[in-house]
Amino acid sequence: MPDDSVQLHLTSIPYNVGKSYGDSDTIDRRRHHFYLGFMLQTLSEMTRTLAPGGVLFLQVGSTRIDDGGLMPLDCVLLEHLRAMGLTYQNRVVWTILHGLTPRAPGRTPRSRADTQQRRAGALQRQCRAYSPKTAGQACL
Repeated sequence: MPDDSVQLHLTSIPYNVGKSYGDSDTIDRRRHHFYLGFMLQTLSEMTRTLAPGGVLFLQVGSTRIDDGGLMPLDCVLLEHLRAMGLTYQNRVVWTILHGLTPRAPGRTPRSRADTQQRRAGALQRQCRAYSPKTAGQACL
């Protein structure tokens, strides 16, 4: 894709929590540093193609870190996105019903629905050109 050619990137990235996609059982089960590097490469390309004034709308959840704990992706990625020349605009949070909360195995599910919170961030590109050499510098 050409530089500066996209007005809006709207995406929900993989969270690296062990979900199977297609025929692969391992694509969403990477070491944290490998996953982070892959996400930064992908987001860097989105930034390169984003037109000045364009928006990156990024739905995020939490990712697994190497000790098995969870880390919110917006917290992991924000400073990297800012270094790429994006300006944080807003955070959208919503709660959805997420199936029934099960009891112990072999028992019937509870009658109430469980909820899950979702997050997304809107970031805007201010600079006319992005380059790793100028990342984090003020736009002229």
